[in-house]
Amino acid sequence: MNALMRRRPTNAIAILLAASLILLAFEPASAQQKRLYRWVDEHGRVHVSDQLPPSEVQRAREEYSERGTKLRTVERALTPEEREAMRLAALAAEEERKRKEAEEAEKRKLLQMYPSEELLVRAHQDQLRVLDRQLNTARVMLESEESVLAQLLAQAAEADGLGKPIPPALSARIQEMRGRVAASRAEVDRLEREKQITQEKQQSELERYRNVRAELEERLRRR
Repeated sequence: MNALMRRRPTNAIAILLAASLILLAFEPASAQQKRLYRWVDEHGRVHVSDQLPPSEVQRAREEYSERGTKLRTVERALTPEEREAMRLAALAAEEERKRKEAEEAEKRKLLQMYPSEELLVRAHQDQLRVLDRQLNTARVMLESEESVLAQLLAQAAEADGLGKPIPPALSARIQEMRGRVAASRAEVDRLEREKQITQEKQQSELERYRNVRAELEERLRRR
């Protein structure tokens, strides 16, 4: 019995608290916090009211408490065209950010691979030496095949000068060597172009390396 008596005040407080919360929940919003709205219509007229017409919800406005304290500023709603423009601008900004990140990564990679300009120049020289060996081999092959072709053509000319028909085997051999000479000449031309392109790339890479080094040194000086 005593235990029941001790529980009643606690239960009564809980009931009163719950009732207060329910009343607060159903209390009109205007009683909780009345707001005033200030906006400018399409004709430039300023309006101040405690009711915001549905037609004006998308407009920029300022909201105040009934005491005149500014609560917040609401920007006007964006048009579909403006939202699309913002979306495209955000995409462009993201692409630019990724581009800069990739560029910085390439700079770091370049400096890690070649801590000094001397190492970069040495790597370029090694690359050109490989191309030169390939080019020399192709030129020797071309000269050898051109020499064989010249001998075959001389034999054909000699037979023709004697009024003899050119043997089919000789004609086939001449045709074969002409194809091999053409292929070898094309290979020499390809390697010469590759060497020229490589030299241009190396020059560009060297200039870029120097710029990156200068940029890094400038950053270190500013610290």
